[in-house]
Amino acid sequence: MKNNKFAFTLTELLIALGIVGAIAALSIPSLLNSINKKVFATQLKSTVNSIQQLAVDQMLAYKTKDLELTDFKSTNILTSGGFDVAMACAAGSYDCWETADYNTIDTPINSGLKRVTYSSIKLKNGSTLMYRYCGNEKSGLINSGKPNEDYAIGEFLVDLNGDEGPNIYGRDFFGFYISKKGVIIPSPEFLDIKNTQFKINDANKATCKSGRYSYCFGLVMNNGWVMDY
Repeated sequence: MKNNKFAFTLTELLIALGIVGAIAALSIPSLLNSINKKVFATQLKSTVNSIQQLAVDQMLAYKTKDLELTDFKSTNILTSGGFDVAMACAAGSYDCWETADYNTIDTPINSGLKRVTYSSIKLKNGSTLMYRYCGNEKSGLINSGKPNEDYAIGEFLVDLNGDEGPNIYGRDFFGFYISKKGVIIPSPEFLDIKNTQFKINDANKATCKSGRYSYCFGLVMNNGWVMDY
């Protein structure tokens, strides 16, 4: 009996490779974007956990339940031993921050002045962290009619990958506050982190994408540290 052997022709193989290449070209960017989001969300959670642990340590060290009576009352908190610091930068220095503009998710904006107005540190993991003490601000959004002990004592800005890109609000750049009780909050006008302002919906995602990084932070925090916008 005669054995018939079948094989793909060179043309068929090239067509198959072309199809695989086209599918890869379409799917790989989306896959990389999804991976980057998970990495950034994990880094953000780790940063928040470090700050919350530092708040606990400070309250224990000073035997108080009010961060106003701890190192959180000044930018010394950045170099108090709670962070793995690679470099400390004074206010007004660009050493910890790139001079390039930061972007909203959709529209480029310039935030250079705010980024260097306060003391900052570069961490050994590549992140850059800034702290602004705001406990003396007794008007506007800082107190919002809340009891004195619920005031936001300070604001943190974090660039999760430091000098590297993409430098986008709500992707690798976030801002959030910490209350005098040591609670991390997206913004001082919403001390309750479960406030409906940060429900996972299209309206809040749109606000986040417009450049309100406090909304982005609230969405990620209240979504189990998942970045799905």
